Amino acid sequence: MKHDPQFRALTPKWHQGYRFQYEPAQKAHVVLYPEGMIKLNESAALIGGLIDGKRSIAAV
Repeated sequence: MKHDPQFRALTPKWHQGYRFQYEPAQKAHVVLYPEGMIKLNESAALIGGLIDGKRSIAAV
């Protein structure tokens, strides 16, 4: 699937109700969602920061 050109052309975006941000209290990037929060490790934060609804999966 990862080599499928149609898959690589898809453009990921954060689902409504989910928010990616830096949280000073956690000293880390997090994903906030209605039920809570997920603290991201450094590599997940780098990837999360590239998800903007404009970049394709290949670009991310």
